[in-house]
Amino acid sequence: MKYKDILLSIVLNIFWGYVWIFLIYHILGLTELRGNTLIIGVTLIIVGTILFGEIIRRINPLFEYKINHPVKIVGFFIFWDSSYLQFIFDHFLISSNLTLEAHSI
Repeated sequence: MKYKDILLSIVLNIFWGYVWIFLIYHILGLTELRGNTLIIGVTLIIVGTILFGEIIRRINPLFEYKINHPVKIVGFFIFWDSSYLQFIFDHFLISSNLTLEAHSI
């Protein structure tokens, strides 16, 4: 196990976590324009997440490690942590901007 592999896993998974949240927000933005938003949105999010996971799995240079390798474990937790933090940051940032705009009117 090299520290370079751990650092590469952390950086790549932070990037992929951000891109995944961006994909989810883009899908939600597209489905707001159509009828049956919940059905279409959930279906597209599930299909998009499966395809996104498959693409990441194939292009990740650390693919050859087993699932219980420390580099993969660190990458998994970093991906979900960065996705969660990005979601929370966007949610509270958007909510606080809407609140500030409502009070200024």
